[in-house]
Amino acid sequence: MGAEAQATVFVLWNDDSVHLLGRAVHLTDDNPVLGSDSAASASYRWHMTPTTWVEGGLNSYTDGSNGPAVALTRWFGDTSLQMFARKGGINTFVGLELTLPLTPRQGMGAARVQLGGNPRYAQPIRTLLTSGTDKANTQKPGAVRPVDLSYKSEVELLNSGRISADYISTQLPRLRESFYLYGRALMP
Repeated sequence: MGAEAQATVFVLWNDDSVHLLGRAVHLTDDNPVLGSDSAASASYRWHMTPTTWVEGGLNSYTDGSNGPAVALTRWFGDTSLQMFARKGGINTFVGLELTLPLTPRQGMGAARVQLGGNPRYAQPIRTLLTSGTDKANTQKPGAVRPVDLSYKSEVELLNSGRISADYISTQLPRLRESFYLYGRALMP
């Protein structure tokens, strides 16, 4: 039982955006981990180019710790590479995340059978940043995990955060080609 919410607010004067995410879930007896799973995030995304952005914000992580996070994301076509740093309590994690497309660009037409699923596969790798007082890079798989929503409207509706006037203008040749290859056949 619980609730999830996500809001994306676009800044009027440029392609930057503000992102608010929240999740509050009480896990049931059917779940092996009893208790609650709550997390929240508020961040600002600065679009340097249509394919590169820096995002910084404050998080309340799933382990109950709080702290800042910063990420640099670069898109190479439909594949993205992200470098991130997250601090929660006394733990600081740095890492990389590679996101690969899973589905073709053209959607499925109307048919008796439809296939659906997540359009992207993301594989992160992270490590605990050590310090003079904490020299051991111990495994802490549940520590400093950001909010992870079941339904990600940014992925499903906003092309993984790449929707902007600049992005659309760079994609116009592809959109035009798609119309002439697939869209005209649907016109009466």
